[in-house]
Amino acid sequence: MSQPYVPVPDDVFRTYAAWVANQEQPAARDLLCVGLVRLGVLLAVGRISDAVFIADECSRIIQSTGLDTDMNDILPGASIRLGLTKLLADDLPGAIGLFGDGARRARINGHPAAPYIDGFSALAFALDGDLTTARQHLRRPSRQPADRMTPLRKTFEETRALAEALVALESGTDLGSKEWSDSIQQAELWWVIEHVEAKQALIWGRPEPAAGKLRASLLSASSMVGPGTIAGAILYEDLANLYLSFDEINLAADALSTEVMRQPNARGLAARARLALANGRPDEALRLSIQAGTSSSRIGGTISLQLTRAASELALGSYEAGRARLHRAAENIRESGAYAEVAVSPASLREELDEILGDVSRSLPQVFSPVTPVLLTARENEVLDALHRFSSVKELASALHISPNTAKTHLRSLYKKLGVTTREQAIHMSRNRSV
Repeated sequence: MSQPYVPVPDDVFRTYAAWVANQEQPAARDLLCVGLVRLGVLLAVGRISDAVFIADECSRIIQSTGLDTDMNDILPGASIRLGLTKLLADDLPGAIGLFGDGARRARINGHPAAPYIDGFSALAFALDGDLTTARQHLRRPSRQPADRMTPLRKTFEETRALAEALVALESGTDLGSKEWSDSIQQAELWWVIEHVEAKQALIWGRPEPAAGKLRASLLSASSMVGPGTIAGAILYEDLANLYLSFDEINLAADALSTEVMRQPNARGLAARARLALANGRPDEALRLSIQAGTSSSRIGGTISLQLTRAASELALGSYEAGRARLHRAAENIRESGAYAEVAVSPASLREELDEILGDVSRSLPQVFSPVTPVLLTARENEVLDALHRFSSVKELASALHISPNTAKTHLRSLYKKLGVTTREQAIHMSRNRSV
């Protein structure tokens, strides 16, 4: 399959790579070129961890050359390739650093890639939730004069368009229906289009058909959305949010129980905290949001986590802490312009957010429905945890050192409080509690 980032024909590359391998002391430029093409091939088939290894090798080659001007013509393009690899591996700080280094090199040497690298930088900052810095990159000139539009140049320009769409959407703008070219849909950033379309549907469109479409895309691209990929982490979170928006709690739990979302990282923890809140479990939502906050380096997770934690604290009666956190989140929304956070905020916070933020906030829809908190007793929590480990009442009773009849009484109370009728349903409702 043709890939816009791998423009070298296979037979030409094989001949070139063999020639480089046969050199007694291969030039750094040749080693770098071979590595970059191999990177493109690995990324095209979703072998992200292998691509990261090659990218690190390429970075070491670049560092070993110092200020060697012999490679200045290819280093900006190499920075795009290496930064894209880090981005796809969910290493946004690493991607931002590489894109920034490439842009500086390009401007110093008058390289025409500079405005296109700005587009990649803007996309990385937007995915990280730093809309202010993303806008700064997008305000720079968008293209260099060119006699003709090549496929590669078109793909670079559409990367910038993806960043613009994401920034607009996160700012609370209704994008309407947007068309994307085949070249960008077949490139490594196909998942950003899926993300934009899913969030557009979540806030402004029809979430039920969007959930079906996204689920089909995830199944058909399973090799591209596995553990350690930003595509998998973002799209499964999108799928869970779509399900939550029309109260399909169990389907949302399924989306978050996939291997990619069960990783002990901030993104997965934050998603499970939102699910816990939707399940009426503010105690669990608070625990998970605190844990997510301590392990997060993402700017983008700050406002969402603040809102989840504030709603949890208020539901648990911590009014002073909850309101203080809510006001900080509102101020962050105002400063960054991330008004889409209002639309996807917990419904219990919406009235106060509208009062703080005014007409801009009031103009946005409310995605999620209000929920009634489910507060379990310490004993009910023990019973729920035991359900995960034991399939029979007898085993559960033995583990809890109670009689089978007492265990049945506890189970009836627990099922009634959770609104379920079977062990399987109770476990389904509590899957978000796993770390």
